[in-house]
Amino acid sequence: MDLPVGLRNETVSFGLVIVSLVLAWLVSIAFGGWKFGRLARRVEFAMEPGQLTGFLERFHRRAAELGFGPGNVAGQFRQGGAQFGDISSFTHAKVSKQLDIAVDDSAQREAKVQLTLQYLDPIVGDTGESAYRDAVLDYVSGQADAMKLVPNRSFAAVCSLVGGLFTWVALFGLMRMRFEPLLQPIVVLGATYCAMGVIALIAVLKRSGQLTGIGLAVGGIVASLSAVALAGLLTIMKHL
Repeated sequence: MDLPVGLRNETVSFGLVIVSLVLAWLVSIAFGGWKFGRLARRVEFAMEPGQLTGFLERFHRRAAELGFGPGNVAGQFRQGGAQFGDISSFTHAKVSKQLDIAVDDSAQREAKVQLTLQYLDPIVGDTGESAYRDAVLDYVSGQADAMKLVPNRSFAAVCSLVGGLFTWVALFGLMRMRFEPLLQPIVVLGATYCAMGVIALIAVLKRSGQLTGIGLAVGGIVASLSAVALAGLLTIMKHL
């Protein structure tokens, strides 16, 4: 049984938005190198026993500086929900994670330190979490003298670009299928990803250095608006 025109158009519009969101999610994961999960990493250092005290003092000082507080057991530290304004407020610092340190100083000539960092909530797609994890381990271990700023790629900006390009794909696909009226689903798609691009732009500009994706958002806005404009022009020409 054929659906009423209004219900059919709403169904097609909703379906296109869902498909484009799934595509944006897959593209975001691809940008991150198909990394997901807890992204655990373990590093080990060996040093002379006399260097251990200085190493541990620096480790605890830098871990506290980044917002890591004591965990449930000795040698465990947790980070997440840091206050806005200091180094630990970077976007990735707000995601709950756990840092563990294990020390083996049983040997007389050598002491071993093992550091493990992992996210407590599984990461769906790496938008910079791996780079932040590595930067933290480098800093608290003394491999780096300063904490590296690791910005987060805006998922809204990725969605805007992918959705804007998908709006063009949907436009030509619906034209080929002779779908009528053509304008409604294209307007729904275009408006959705134009709005998402604007939201992404505002977020990136407000969190300068913490978020990236201005180019992606602008590209998404332009692609969405141009597709809607063409769909509107075609509709007008058809009724002349």
